Amino acid sequence: MRVLFVGDYDLAGSCIASRLYREGDQVCWLTQEEELELWHRKVKGKVYRKPVTCSVCRKILAAESIDCLFFLAGGHREDFFSQKEKTPLLSQLEPVLRAANGHKLRRVCLLSSVDLEEEGLLSPALEELRAGERVLLLRTGCVFGEAPPDQGGFLGQVLTQLQGSGKVLCPFREEASFDFVCGSDLADAVCRLFHLEAGGVYRVVTGAPVTAGELYAMAAQALGKEPQVEFGEEGHGSPDPALGKELREACGWMPFYLFRETGPVYIKSSLSRERQKGEEKRRLSLRKRQPLLFETLQNLGLFLLMLLLTGWTADWNDLRYVDVRLLYVVIVAISFGMRQGLLATVLAIASYVAALLHAQIDISYVFYSVESWIPFILYGVAGAFGGYWSDKKYDDYDSLADQYREQGERYDFLKELYREVVDVKNQLQRQIVVSRDSLGRLYSITEELQSPSPRTVCVKTIGVMEDIMECESAALYIHQEGGNFGRLMACSQGLSSTLAPSVDLEKRPKLQEAMERRELYVNTELDPDYPAMAMPI
Repeated sequence: MRVLFVGDYDLAGSCIASRLYREGDQVCWLTQEEELELWHRKVKGKVYRKPVTCSVCRKILAAESIDCLFFLAGGHREDFFSQKEKTPLLSQLEPVLRAANGHKLRRVCLLSSVDLEEEGLLSPALEELRAGERVLLLRTGCVFGEAPPDQGGFLGQVLTQLQGSGKVLCPFREEASFDFVCGSDLADAVCRLFHLEAGGVYRVVTGAPVTAGELYAMAAQALGKEPQVEFGEEGHGSPDPALGKELREACGWMPFYLFRETGPVYIKSSLSRERQKGEEKRRLSLRKRQPLLFETLQNLGLFLLMLLLTGWTADWNDLRYVDVRLLYVVIVAISFGMRQGLLATVLAIASYVAALLHAQIDISYVFYSVESWIPFILYGVAGAFGGYWSDKKYDDYDSLADQYREQGERYDFLKELYREVVDVKNQLQRQIVVSRDSLGRLYSITEELQSPSPRTVCVKTIGVMEDIMECESAALYIHQEGGNFGRLMACSQGLSSTLAPSVDLEKRPKLQEAMERRELYVNTELDPDYPAMAMPI
């Protein structure tokens, strides 16, 4: 399937795009963001950084053969602090819908807000969102995940506030509640709906909201700060958890990452990854960020030191045969690379020529005597070879650093994939348990046991027990209170020739004691005369 995301950066859209790409779908994005990275580096998709107009949408829909379109409204859904005037949402949605009407699409999805359920909490942007609901809706709460603070939606705005200095202002009351949905859980819900080809309005909520006070406390603890937070008077109520009933019944979706439990971990992971990324970037580009003037000043300083050492070694008989100029060229070339090595070669040659002039040697003799070229050749070879070796060493280091970073990203990707596989496994186990103990199953059992004949009820009970317990050895006995014997009423077909028509409970005191207490008996000691399990009903 080919999917197109339309709109500015949205953490929810980024998580959905990454999940769809791993599922084998092709993704692309139309946005007005000029340089912002929209998704994970491992996601290979086209990004069209153009204005969102009807003509542009039509060209992309036709060129990419788009099957599904996502309209992202994260900026209107979670931006609670921005004071600048935003572009009306309907003016962005209208050209997208007009372009979609002229193209055969399987589905058009709008990431809306659960706040639309609350009449008294709608901001003008959300009112526009309500008016534009002419497409398949996926209503969601605030989204969180491993994203840089400046790209993390409402949570990112809170972190940006707390990273600053001074008093922090929150427009909401301290008891205002927010329902946070993890980006991977949201992407899982989308994939489930896509596989079922479901349509309509679905609400992705966890049913475990956090208050504004708890949110700021978690974020401040992750940052290691104790800021002064001043809460406002605006209200914000979390939606009723029952609103997500349609999604759960449609595809069995359940949230695995609740913000109250995993939110601080995600915050710390995002902050540490951002710091590590910045430190790695500074370390890898340390040499590239050094200005040419700074390197040249260091080179000239070493040149002056070389001149002092040259004059000092001339007065020592043991050191007068040491070529300080050659040593200077080698040190500069190895330390700063080819560029400064060649400059050091020129300075060393100039110093050597100046020394010859000071010794009153004719320069023309230097040009016509081959033996006098040897110092020039040595200086040039030392500068070029030392600079080449130094540049090659740093290039190899950068290459190894890039490989290490790629291996780290691959490890993170595999770790995330492993976590998703474990989540899917756990969810399948839950679905199996729910399907086996569902109300429909109980209803079918009740219908099967509904018979006026006691004998028929006993026989059908054996069949129900065999089905539920997944065994072929079940028996039903009738026992009167105060009596010691139980009379066989029905049993599995394989036990019909081996079981006695009655059982003496006095010979089995453990079983008799459990029956009198009306408790489940389990033969943990593996007594041969006792059943594996027994239960009075």
